Amino acid sequence: MFETLASHSIGAAYGADPDDTSSIASALAEQVLQDATVTTVTSSPNPSTVGAAVTISVTVESAEPGSGNPTGSVVILADGKAIGTVALDSSVDSSAVFSTKNLTVGTHAITAIYNGDADYLGSAAAETADSQRVVGPVLVPLTGARESSWAGIAALALLMNGFVLLACTRRRRRLA
Repeated sequence: MFETLASHSIGAAYGADPDDTSSIASALAEQVLQDATVTTVTSSPNPSTVGAAVTISVTVESAEPGSGNPTGSVVILADGKAIGTVALDSSVDSSAVFSTKNLTVGTHAITAIYNGDADYLGSAAAETADSQRVVGPVLVPLTGARESSWAGIAALALLMNGFVLLACTRRRRRLA
């Protein structure tokens, strides 16, 4: 088995025996090429709030029938713009982790590009691989009137895993 990237010449020769004469086969050229790779990306937590840390995880694997762990680094992109470069940890599964607090309110396309190394071809995560949603802070409105028996009502809306939870508090006005 050849592991060095190059063209290798493979030959065979038979030295003969009492019944057969010797022979030499024509050389066969065997080309060893770089393995293809597959890059995947995920981000969490999703959704996140503006200013909170978002962790982006990237994995680069050798595509079938290749094997081994690619080395080098990956470029992390948000909406097509590079936001960081991280070295792959190839000791186990060629993964990289990047954290950012700089995503703005909205939905961001998160992707990654692996440029390859001496043994592996580069690849990119699909443009639709991960969509990170960032929401803004929640404002708590206060309502109420002096004449009412309510001193104020505060409503707090919490966005948690896509669900809106409402919590209300009330306070009675003191009688003089």
